[in-house]
Amino acid sequence: MYLIKKHEYPFGSDQAKEALNFNISCLIYGLIALPLCFLFIGFVLLPAVFIFWFILTIIATTKANDGIVYRYPLTIRLVH
Repeated sequence: MYLIKKHEYPFGSDQAKEALNFNISCLIYGLIALPLCFLFIGFVLLPAVFIFWFILTIIATTKANDGIVYRYPLTIRLVH
């Protein structure tokens, strides 16, 4: 949707970029937490990252459905 319709739907384009950045950030956080499992702190961090991702994805979905711009917290903005 982003690549094909980004010029026709500026709101959708903005939210697609935001969601992509958030998912990349969560992947990075998960990859950092994975080796920390050897120190046993990763066993707490991995579920925390998943719960964080799941809840914020639901919140963002409902906000975007209502037409409200949503910015994810703790997001590394790689795609502009």
